[in-house]
Amino acid sequence: MSLKRVFKPSDFAAIALLLGIFLLLELSRSIHYLFFHTMVELLSIVVSISIFILIWASHRQLANGYLIILGGAYGAIGLIDVFHTLTFKGMNLFPAIDVNYTNQFWLTARFLEAAALLVAPLYINKKPNLFHVSLIFFLLAAVAGIAVINRWFPATFVTGTGLTPFKIYSEIIIIAVMLSALFLLYQRREHFDRRIFFLLQLSLILAIVGEFCFTLYAGFYDFTHALGHYIRFVSVAAALAALVISGIRRPLNLLFRELSEHRKSQDELNHKLAKSVSLLNATVESTDDAILVVDLDGTWVLHNKRFDELWDISDELIASQDDRAALTYVLDQLQDPDSFLAHVGELYATPDANSFDTLEFKNGKTIERYSFPQKVDGRVVGRVWRFRDITERKAMEDKLRYSEQRFQDVSNAAGEYVWEIDINLIYTYVSLRSIEVKGYLPEQLIGHTPVEFMHPDDINTVGEIVNHAISNKSAFNLQHRDITPSGEVVWEEVNGTPYYDHKGNVIGLRGTGLNITDRKSRENQIHRLAFYDPLTKLPNRRLLNERLLHTLATIKRNDRYGALMFLDLDHFKPLNDAYGHVAGDLLLIEATRRMEESVRAIDTIARFGGDEFVVLLSDLETNLQATLSDAHAIAEKIRTTLSVPYQLTILDEKNMNLTVEHTCSASIGICIFNATNSNADEILQRADEAMYQAKKSGRNCIRIHSSTDELLK
Repeated sequence: MSLKRVFKPSDFAAIALLLGIFLLLELSRSIHYLFFHTMVELLSIVVSISIFILIWASHRQLANGYLIILGGAYGAIGLIDVFHTLTFKGMNLFPAIDVNYTNQFWLTARFLEAAALLVAPLYINKKPNLFHVSLIFFLLAAVAGIAVINRWFPATFVTGTGLTPFKIYSEIIIIAVMLSALFLLYQRREHFDRRIFFLLQLSLILAIVGEFCFTLYAGFYDFTHALGHYIRFVSVAAALAALVISGIRRPLNLLFRELSEHRKSQDELNHKLAKSVSLLNATVESTDDAILVVDLDGTWVLHNKRFDELWDISDELIASQDDRAALTYVLDQLQDPDSFLAHVGELYATPDANSFDTLEFKNGKTIERYSFPQKVDGRVVGRVWRFRDITERKAMEDKLRYSEQRFQDVSNAAGEYVWEIDINLIYTYVSLRSIEVKGYLPEQLIGHTPVEFMHPDDINTVGEIVNHAISNKSAFNLQHRDITPSGEVVWEEVNGTPYYDHKGNVIGLRGTGLNITDRKSRENQIHRLAFYDPLTKLPNRRLLNERLLHTLATIKRNDRYGALMFLDLDHFKPLNDAYGHVAGDLLLIEATRRMEESVRAIDTIARFGGDEFVVLLSDLETNLQATLSDAHAIAEKIRTTLSVPYQLTILDEKNMNLTVEHTCSASIGICIFNATNSNADEILQRADEAMYQAKKSGRNCIRIHSSTDELLK
C-alpha cells in the first residue's frame, strides 16, 4: 500500500515540522533546562489560545457544543499556563516566589482542562452559549489564581523531600477524570472524523501518561520531570494536529464533519419537505371532501379541485384570484348567507376553536362544513375548511327514518314493542311500547338480558328455542312469562329473527313482543271449562279419558298394572231433597277434598256427573297380587274417609247460618287392568259394573270386577 494513500502531503509537512520542533526542544534541554521548559509551556499556551480564538471566530457555524466547551475552557487554561511558566523555578521574575506557586498553577490548569474534556462529549448534540462557557471557566481560573496567590492550597513540593501527598493525589484525580473523558470520547467516536478521533484519543492518552510522570519526580530537573514534558509536548502536538491544523484546513467541520453532515441533513430535509408537499397535494386532491385553506386575513392559500366542483367555481374566477368575488359567488348559493358569515366571524374571533355545521343550498343541496385552525409552532396562522356533500346521504337517512317510523307506528298500532339484542343476548334497542308489554321503560331494559325479567320456569325452554334459531339462522315464535317491577306475572308472545354482519354471521336477534296475558287467561278459562268440573275443579270425563289412554301407554312400556275405581255416593239424594242443591254442592266439594287427601299425587280423581266419581291409579306394581293389595288399600281409605259424617253450614229461610250433619258413604267398584287385556271403554264399563255389585251388596263397600280373576289365572 502506498504511503500517499495513507497520508496526505500536508500530513508529511506537519510531521516534519513537529520533528523539527522536537529536535530543537531536545537541543535546548541539553543546553539549559529552564529554556527547554519555557519553550514547551509557550507551545502549550499558543495551542490553547489558538483553540480559543478559532472557536470564538467560528462558533456560530458549529452545530454542536463539543468545540464550544473546549474553546471556552482553553482560553482560561492558556492564561493559567502563562502564570505557571512565569513562576517556574529559575525565572526569578517575581520576588518571594517559591516552587509551590508553579505546581499549584499547574494543577489549576490541569483540573480545568480535565473538567473541560470530561464535559465536552456530553454537549456533542447541544449548543451552549460560548460567552457563558468562557465566562464560567475564566471565573474558575480567577478564583483558583487568587487561591494560589494567597496560599490557600497545601504545599505541593518540599525541597529535599520531593512531592507532597496533596500534589500526588491531585494528579491522580486529574488522571481519573481524563480516563473518564477518554471513555466518553470513545463512546461518541461515530461523531468524529476517523483521523481526528485518533489524534484526540492519542492526545488524551499521552496527557494521562504525562500526568503520571508528574507524580514521580523528586526535583525539577529530574528525568521524570523532563519525560513528563516530552510526553506532554507530544500530547499537545496531537491536539495541535487535531484542533488547529485540521481546523484550519476544514474550519467549519474541524473535529466533526459538520459541514457535510449539515449539507446532507439539509438535502434530506429538502427531500422530506418535497415528499411531504407531494403527499399533501396527493392527499388533498384524492379526498372526496372539498378543502379550502385561508390565512388570518381570509386570503385563499390552498384549495383542491373538489372545492371548485362542489361550489361550482369557474376557471375564470379562480384565475382572477379575486377572493372577494369568489366569496360573493359562494354566498349567492346559500339559503342563509347571513348565518354563514356570522359563523365565520365567530371563528375568527376565537382562532383556536373547531366547528361543525350544515349548510343548505338554494338548489336543495346539503353540505357539512368542518373547520379547524392551522397552527405552526403552536401559533394560529390560518384556518382549514372542509366541506362534504351529504345530499344523497341525507335523503337516504330521511327515507330510513320514515321507514323506521312507519314500522314503529305499525308495531304500536298492533300493541307490540320492537326489540333488538346482540349476540350475547343483551338488549341494544327497545321501543317505548315496552312499558305496556313488559312493565319496564326502554332504559331499564337496555344493557340487560331478557332472562333477567323472565319467569324462572320458562328460561330453559326459551333458551333452547333461541339457540336453535341462531344455529339454524331461522325465525322463531315463542311464549313466556315476564315478572313486572310490581311482581305481577304477565304473558308475552315474541316473534324474532336473526340479523347478520356483512359476512353472513349472526350478530344478534331482533323482533317484536306482545302482551298476551288476557288471551292466556281466556285460553286457560276455556281449557278449564272443557276439561274440568266447574264445581269441584276436578277433571271431567273428557280429561279422564285422555289420562286413562296415557296410563295405558305408560304401563305398556314398563309392564305394570293400573286400577280404576268407580264410586257412587250413598244417600246423597236425600240431602238434596231436604236442603237443596247448595247443601249437596257443599258435600260434593268436601268429598272431593277428602278423596284428594287419600290418593297419591300421580293419581287422578274425576267427576263424572251428579254424585259419581272415578279414581285412576297409575303406575302400580308389576305383580298382580301387590297391585290388588295397593288398590284395595286406597279404596278402603277413600271409603272410610267418605263415611265420616259431614258438617255443612248453609243459610236458612231467615238468612241465618244453619249447620246440617249428614252421613254419606260410598259404593266403590274396582277394575284392575294392564295393557294387554283391555281398552279404555272396557275398563270404565267393568269398574261401573263392579260399583253396581257394591250397591247390590248393601252399599258402603268395595267390589273388584271379576275380570281380575282372569288375570289371576
